[in-house]
Amino acid sequence: MADQLPRQPWFKGTVTNKWVVRTISRLRANHAVCGSYLHRINKKVLSSICVDCNEEEEFKHIVMICPRYVVERKRMFDDIYRYLDAQFRYEDKIFSTNIYVLKSVAELAMKCECI
Repeated sequence: MADQLPRQPWFKGTVTNKWVVRTISRLRANHAVCGSYLHRINKKVLSSICVDCNEEEEFKHIVMICPRYVVERKRMFDDIYRYLDAQFRYEDKIFSTNIYVLKSVAELAMKCECI
């Protein structure tokens, strides 16, 4: 396992600001400020279930499914579509090495108040 870990941080060599690095690092660690995380740490919410869809409210749900964020999600997909394959998955976004994709994901997290 240890030999699979990268020797450099994921953001090494990228030209971006600390806010994007911090936001993407939180998302990769599953620490987005949404119902699932807040419920797990016993803060602010009584349930980890999305009030709009009755599904677990985690950042993956917000990015891929939740109808509450359809406008923000469409804007992000329009921004990143040219950088990813047509059949991209959630992991393709938050673990991308393309800084434009990562910035778009970080902006979505900000607009959805998940950071």
